[in-house]
Amino acid sequence: MDENKDFQFYVLPPKDKKPIKIVIKGLPGCTKPEEIINDLEHQGYSDCSCNQLISKRTKLPLPFYLITLPRNTENLTIFDIKHVGHMQVKIEGYSVKGTTQCFNCNDFFHTAANCHMLPRCLKCGKQHLTKDCEIKERQENPYCINCEAYGHTACYTKCPKLPKPKKAPQ
Repeated sequence: MDENKDFQFYVLPPKDKKPIKIVIKGLPGCTKPEEIINDLEHQGYSDCSCNQLISKRTKLPLPFYLITLPRNTENLTIFDIKHVGHMQVKIEGYSVKGTTQCFNCNDFFHTAANCHMLPRCLKCGKQHLTKDCEIKERQENPYCINCEAYGHTACYTKCPKLPKPKKAPQ
């Protein structure tokens, strides 16, 4: 095997290596993520990050906050929290609906954080990240790099190449 050859691959980390992701509900939409992090640190949860979720439809902030923490026994107790910032909250596990799509290569079932494939632009299909594309304006007749058809981009939910979720056995 040629050791100088570059391989393209992505990694699917095992569940015990993935961070804990939860959603906090019940806080006002004006709550600052820094305030939530400070309160969680005060409760013993360190090294966490917080992002306010945004509506896909309206692009407006929602009163839901995504918390990401390293997976360990102590941090698993975050599901038992009842209060954040003197407010009663509901903690739910974070789950992504639909198929995961990589922001690096725009392929499915993995994320850019674990992708070692060549980048592939969502807008033009060339070998660069979508955020670095020269095309900045919305295209009237976009090209799909997955099904190689015009009329939609590779993240279009009705693309024929978008993997369909498996139906649960009944």
